[in-house]
Amino acid sequence: MNLLILVLSFLVAFAWGKPTIQDVFHLKTGNTKGGCDNRLSLLNTWFDEVKDMAQAGLQAFTDAGNGNKIAAGTLSQFLGITSKTSANEFKDVKAFLEEVHEFYQQGLDFQSGTPWLFCGSGWLERKERDDYSQDSDGDIKHEPVDCGDGDMELEPVEIQNDPAYTADLWQYVFEEDYRGRGYCSFTNSLAGTQTNTKPTAIDLCPKAFNNPKGAQSLGSRAPTKDLPDILPRSATLFHETFHLVHGNADAPDASYDISTLLKALEYPKRIPKSTNLDSPNDKKHNPNSDKLTNLDLVRRNPETWVYLCVSYWHTIHRRFYFPNGEKGTPIL
Repeated sequence: MNLLILVLSFLVAFAWGKPTIQDVFHLKTGNTKGGCDNRLSLLNTWFDEVKDMAQAGLQAFTDAGNGNKIAAGTLSQFLGITSKTSANEFKDVKAFLEEVHEFYQQGLDFQSGTPWLFCGSGWLERKERDDYSQDSDGDIKHEPVDCGDGDMELEPVEIQNDPAYTADLWQYVFEEDYRGRGYCSFTNSLAGTQTNTKPTAIDLCPKAFNNPKGAQSLGSRAPTKDLPDILPRSATLFHETFHLVHGNADAPDASYDISTLLKALEYPKRIPKSTNLDSPNDKKHNPNSDKLTNLDLVRRNPETWVYLCVSYWHTIHRRFYFPNGEKGTPIL
């Protein structure tokens, strides 16, 4: 009986094969309008690299808990975790990464359904405000909207932004106009995450796949360079997954600049007016309504985790660490 169970377990594992990115995302098919067919092989490579990055970050927490000074220094440098950090706080900070790691291991039970992954912003069709609306089945609605007594307010995002319709999700998205060409048309656009759609979605722009600033793969650039210069292109997907799992509101982009993040940790209790640490006093844009401290913002910032995880991956596999996020230093 035990032998039979063992054989059946092997056959099931063989049938399932190696998990792929399609096990956790609903990928748009085709090669147009956000389709990912011609990117599938590369996306599966990214899928493996993202899991490796997340695992390396979690290993830093384990090693630090076991007294490893390099690991403890890494957590202190990027997350402000010190010997004074309580066990509960340590656990809570770690959980922010654990949820992302769990997503790539088995997916998460999103109430809105399996998240989508698009390759390019062509899946969003620009609409004018005086166009006929479409319902959740994609059908044109010809009847007027009942406004009741006329006392009807629009949310600020609907007033300030323009509508786009997605036939894949059968719903509207309100966002910036982007000159009518979509988010990915902007020169520096690598990716974006829609957390207001049901299901949620990540949109990887064409530049994300050939970004000259990004290393072709995890570990393909020597760790003797500055940490920001050795980030793999797959780090874009890793970054966006924090937005996907935690929501844009709870994982705001505080900064991509490593020096800004490290500087903010010098004043951990300071409460900036903006969640953007590059412009902390600009309360008009990205107002810090929840009164988050510098420490809170750094710990919730997706790019912080990219730096930490890539850094410690090189510590594990290349025996290098990155004091102040600068050039890697060999561990003797």
